[in-house]
Amino acid sequence: MQVLQKGFEAALGKLPEQILSQLLATKLKAQGQTLSKRDQREIVTHILAGNAFPIKLREWQFWKTGEPITLAFTAEDLERIGHIAETVAQKLPEIIDSASVNVASNPLSTLKKRWSRQFR
Repeated sequence: MQVLQKGFEAALGKLPEQILSQLLATKLKAQGQTLSKRDQREIVTHILAGNAFPIKLREWQFWKTGEPITLAFTAEDLERIGHIAETVAQKLPEIIDSASVNVASNPLSTLKKRWSRQFR
């Protein structure tokens, strides 16, 4: 049972990163900016660490340096994040029940198939 619990905790621990990544992608697209997944992850990690100061991403010799990107999060963004978190919290019991049944049924069917061979 601890394996299942650890799996749920790991998945829920990644939830803030996933929500912020979606919001960041939306904001970058609205500004006409494209960043690599690595750079986006770096920004998300920076924000989730509580850093508000500017971040400098890696540069390559052949890239032209553009204007700095400014990201502003509004009250509407926070409300959207809150709504997503609330939706997940409401669906969590259903998700846990469904996952528990799926995880429990697989070993049971495997044990039933192999029972006669392993019984001897």
